[in-house]
Amino acid sequence: MKINKNLKPYIDELIQTKQVNINIADMLLSVFPYEDIVTKKYVDTKVKEGKTEKEAVFNALLDYFGIENDDEESMELANKYIFDNLKENNPKDYLDNPYVKAVNPKEFKAKGYELSYLRYTPYQVFADDEIIVTDYPYEEYYRLGYFKNEFKYLALLKNDEIWMSVNPNEINTMKPFINDAKGKVLVLGLGMGYIAYMMALKDEVKSVTVIDKDINIINLFKENIAPLLKTKKIKVVHDDAIRYAENAKGFDYIFADLWHNPEDGIPMYLQLENIASKNKIKINYWLEPSLKAMRRRCLITILEEYFMGYSEKDYKFAKNQMDQTINYLYKQIKDIEINNLEELKRLLQ
Repeated sequence: MKINKNLKPYIDELIQTKQVNINIADMLLSVFPYEDIVTKKYVDTKVKEGKTEKEAVFNALLDYFGIENDDEESMELANKYIFDNLKENNPKDYLDNPYVKAVNPKEFKAKGYELSYLRYTPYQVFADDEIIVTDYPYEEYYRLGYFKNEFKYLALLKNDEIWMSVNPNEINTMKPFINDAKGKVLVLGLGMGYIAYMMALKDEVKSVTVIDKDINIINLFKENIAPLLKTKKIKVVHDDAIRYAENAKGFDYIFADLWHNPEDGIPMYLQLENIASKNKIKINYWLEPSLKAMRRRCLITILEEYFMGYSEKDYKFAKNQMDQTINYLYKQIKDIEINNLEELKRLLQ
């Protein structure tokens, strides 16, 4: 790899922005699982003092993060990355969803899996949609939401961890793919059958073939959810989804949802991209903006390490999954030259 030394100031800016993105993400991810960081009692108190509900929720987050109002730099970042992207959600937007209205199964537990109802408490903050990423230098913004009252949603748990759920984030992030689906559709990954059902409802969709290698998930779906879905368009196939994608033919639309988050999804995403490129097919990926952001962070790390004097021998071993991804990407770009800003942007886009 060869990089024009005049690009170092731009790469330094990318490194700084990447670190801010990571810091903000770590802060917010520490908030999402907990119900008592923002409480109704706290919000009601602040509203009586003259704050809006949104301002009260924001203040509770500032208290949790230990950010003082006189810390101008931290407050500027908090307003830009958190307050400006925070909003109240309307439960009707989700309760009127066709899948939510159709699927109301009894709670079920077997072979490590559990269908259960989880909840957001009043004013609990969560990510309610895909991230927004700006053009260079690629700032990443979480879209944040809360409900005024308790909100329950269906979730599939595996060994007490959330495997898939039909919450606002899942519903919102899948809308673009549902809108675009047409003809014969292939879905890689079953979950609770949410996107398969929503696609099957469309007149433009003739059939939905779903691939999943976990027979327990398939049986749970067939026994507890499929009977509630009044459609004959969905066919579930027991197979390895990535292997199936390598030989997939005759489909008008392909959608992949084999991961729980971008961190565990990036290796499969890169693998599927290779398959799509080799077979000259288009695959649509759940959370693709976030997956691209993860890949971009890895590429920026490689650029940073270039100016630290790293060479090919430094990319032979990996301590964790992220190292593996960085090593993989290094092999893809190690022979390139980057001579100007446009070439640098093209690499990261």
